[in-house]
Amino acid sequence: MAKLFNTRLRCKELVKCLDINIVISFTRLMDSFLKNESHSIGIDVQLKNEIYWSLLEKWFTYALVWSFGATVNEDGRKIVDYAMRDIESMFPHANTVYDYYINS
Repeated sequence: MAKLFNTRLRCKELVKCLDINIVISFTRLMDSFLKNESHSIGIDVQLKNEIYWSLLEKWFTYALVWSFGATVNEDGRKIVDYAMRDIESMFPHANTVYDYYINS
């Protein structure tokens, strides 16, 4: 997460946010996924199998994109896109990280 905090320093924000607001947004997004996890993935979450861990990684990445990168301008989105691709290689090369969503 430190890399994304540093990335935000290079971006212009359309809406100014303190670092604590970014962390709160991230935790609320993760909380919303985790509260409904058994309904979302349709498996017994007590087993925590390979599907669960793969989906958890996608939720985490999605929450990073939309908490750290939601308030930046268009140029900032390009910077966040580059930083996220450097951190996580799951994204296809087409479009930006903002164009993808989780379809579980």
